[in-house]
Amino acid sequence: MNRAVSVSNMEKLARSFEALKNHQQSSTSADDTSTKDAKKKDVTLTKKDYIANLTVIAEGISTANFRSLGEFPKFLGIAMEIFLTSCNDSESDIRLKADECLNKVIKACMESSLGRLQLELYKEIKKNGPSRSLRAALWRFAEMAHLIRPQKCRPYVINLLPSIARISRRPEDIVQEALMNFLIKTLPVLGTFLTDTEVKNLMKVLFPNLKHTSATTRRTAARCIVLICQYGRKPALYFSWLVQALLMFVIPVKESFPVQIHLGVLLCLRYTVPHLVMQRAKEQ
Repeated sequence: MNRAVSVSNMEKLARSFEALKNHQQSSTSADDTSTKDAKKKDVTLTKKDYIANLTVIAEGISTANFRSLGEFPKFLGIAMEIFLTSCNDSESDIRLKADECLNKVIKACMESSLGRLQLELYKEIKKNGPSRSLRAALWRFAEMAHLIRPQKCRPYVINLLPSIARISRRPEDIVQEALMNFLIKTLPVLGTFLTDTEVKNLMKVLFPNLKHTSATTRRTAARCIVLICQYGRKPALYFSWLVQALLMFVIPVKESFPVQIHLGVLLCLRYTVPHLVMQRAKEQ
């Protein structure tokens, strides 16, 4: 009897996976006039059906019996992808439900599948897709950063650096805010695994944002640069590099310099000075 119920639940879960995957694929290919088959399949789920399928997947993935299956990691990966994609849906109710499902699945699978959850969130960060999906992945990965195993820290550093560079070049203020909050949580864990060259290169990636026209982008860039120096292996050396670089941006003073670069440099110095004072106090 239990096996029959289990098979029934598996079939129900499989139908929900298929329905949502088909819906999402047909939505992304709707603009492609050559994909007639995709349009035929575009039975586009109603909002009610979409939310119902999300619920089925979240509840199924969260059950202890399902987590014991050999193929569970594969299903978890598909579920995470569906939830993260749904975080960018045009319907706010669907976005809220996807967010709720992500939280439910992460809470249920944290102990048994932490590594897989972190991997799936990293894959979404690497994808650098729609801002809502990216933000959902960034903050959840950041919240779990303190649980990264020491032997995984260096590999994550190597893989995250190119993604951070790409995200830093995005124009959306909300994405820059999300990146800053991401680094606030991850650098205390991963910062000491950065090499001197990687620290210097990461700062160089963020320097252009100090002269951005957006005040939010300038502020988040300044904060991120200081965080990189603060949590690296050699804070005194990195802050020394930073101050020298900032002064080179504005000296000699020229009237032709955009006002934004002065604002960005001053803001970065403002965040830097308290750390310099603390270092001086330690030396004494």
